[in-house]
Formats: sequence, structure tokens, C-alpha cells
Amino acid sequence: MNLSKKYKYIVFTDTHLPVENRKEEFLHFLETLERTASLTENIILLGDIFEVWCGVSYYNHKRGKILLEKIKEIQKQTNVILIEGNWDFFLCKHFKNYFSTCRKKFIKTSLGEKNTIFTHGHLFGDWQTRVLHFILINPISYLAWKTGLLKKLEIKIARKFLNKETNPLPNDYDLKKAAQNLEKKFKKSDLIVCGHFHKEEKHGKVVFLKDYLSSKNFYGFTEKNIEKLWYKNGKIETGKF
Repeated sequence: MNLSKKYKYIVFTDTHLPVENRKEEFLHFLETLERTASLTENIILLGDIFEVWCGVSYYNHKRGKILLEKIKEIQKQTNVILIEGNWDFFLCKHFKNYFSTCRKKFIKTSLGEKNTIFTHGHLFGDWQTRVLHFILINPISYLAWKTGLLKKLEIKIARKFLNKETNPLPNDYDLKKAAQNLEKKFKKSDLIVCGHFHKEEKHGKVVFLKDYLSSKNFYGFTEKNIEKLWYKNGKIETGKF
């Protein structure tokens, strides 16, 4: 571990950054991201980066390109890891060279002696979210987006997000059930870190993180502890998890 950096991982989840409008909110996140780079060996973007973000066509918006350039700069100081969420489409397929690691589902790593999983979590919750996600990312859908065959539908969906006609928050869901699904999937893991549900809770060996969107919180992981972090008045503040 690099002793000059306090955290092994700093994790942002469910940032749901605005695609347009709310410019100050977007710029504040870029500044926050930059300030955390000197504190950690790895920054993890744990899914749902923008309200919607796709590696191809109409969804590859201007702010997505700005964020990728910022990540390229930050990689000079620390690793940036991306794990796709349910509103991130084909990012690892098209943008993987911007990240030290890019995964569609999860990463396996370690914190001290703990075998640790980081995952967004949408694949372990309600079946409706899983079905919708499959519809949007299967190979046939990808071909349609790539070739523009669904251009009219694509633009209609994009405008719904740009106009805030849909709610980015997931449906209310029993986190105990989600924790059971996660523990069943990752039986050999000691710690499972999950976003998606926009709640901060712990069930067994599963830790659910609060969304950045509503709280502006992110999380610092050492080999022994988890700390709640936020950026205010030019400083990174810390609190208990």
C-alpha cells in the first residue's frame, strides 16, 4: 500500500450527473474527483455515473466526453476504476482505455485480509430492473443502437432524461433480500460493497452505500475501516460510516 495515501479505495456511487443544465453540480463533481486523487490509490466509480450515458450514438454526450478527459488527467495520480450500473451502456466496450480497470458487473479485490467485491447491485435486486437492463444491452439492441435503426426511439428516451421526466431512483426494495442474493453469488467473499439502492445500510457482509446524487457523500476504504466523505468549501471532510 502507498503509505502517502490514506485510502486504498475512494468510492463514488450513483452520482447520476446531469447531462445538461445544473452546470454547477457537474463542475462541483469534477472538482471533488480531482481533490480525492491525492488521497487514494484507487478511485472507484460504482455505476450510474450520469442520468444516462452510452458509449455509442446520441447518448455519448458532451459532458461524458469532458468527464473522460478529466479521468485521463487524474490517472496520472491514481487509478480510476469503472463498474457499470444500470444507466451505463457499453462504456467498457468503447471507453475502457480511459480507465485502469473497467468491468460490466463487478471487481474482486482485497482489503487487508478481506476478499472484497465491488458491484453496482442492479443485477441482484428486483427482476424488472434486470429484465429492462438485458433488453437494453443484449447484442441485438447494441447493433440497433450502433447502426441507428432505433434512432427515433433513442432520442425520445434521451429527451425524457434530459427533461427529468423520469425518476433516477430505483424502486423501494427489501435490502435484506438483495443482501441474500449477493452473499449467495459471492460465497467466498468477506465483504461485498454495493450501490444502486440509494441507501446506506449493512446486512451481514454486505455494505450498501448511499447515492452521491442526494447526499453528496462518497466513501473512503482503508484496510480496516470505511469512512464517509464529502467535499465542502475546498476541503474533504470525514465522518463515521
